[in-house]
Amino acid sequence: MDTQPPNPPRRLLGYFRLPQHEPLGVRYTLRILIGMIVVWIVFKTFGVTYPIWAMIAVVMVSEIELHASYVAARGRIAHTALGCAVGLIFLAAAGTGMWQLCAACAVSSLVSFYLVHIGGNWRHAPVATVIVMATGLQGMSKFAGYHAAIERTIEVLGGSIIALAVSWLAAKLWPQTAENS
Repeated sequence: MDTQPPNPPRRLLGYFRLPQHEPLGVRYTLRILIGMIVVWIVFKTFGVTYPIWAMIAVVMVSEIELHASYVAARGRIAHTALGCAVGLIFLAAAGTGMWQLCAACAVSSLVSFYLVHIGGNWRHAPVATVIVMATGLQGMSKFAGYHAAIERTIEVLGGSIIALAVSWLAAKLWPQTAENS
């Protein structure tokens, strides 16, 4: 019976996957890269200097399978719109402040988790609520909150649509097979 511990370098190699025939990570990375480039070009064309939320949406929505990308996009768009709407309602009705922010975040969490059954990550709603209402906490006007809500929703919508288009195009040009999955 061998009582020596296993060789540590060999044990560490077990945690890393080496590329086989065609690694899925390359497909995923290319979809994100292409999506981000398209987002940058499209949003720059419309005068958006730094489309950060659109780029984040590309990363969050990009999936290897087209249907998974669709589900992610639908959830991301819906939860972002919901969170922005709750933030705007609280901003208009209750103003800005830490208590209002906490209450709005709680409401968007509850509505997103229990009432809206759209799939995706329900946490996007309270995150969007915080981003919209944080403008008031930073000493900016309610108008800045309205602008942040509209800007974020448009960027998430645009980034999600671009990620879906890239996924659709990739599925047509570079189809998934049992051999390369």
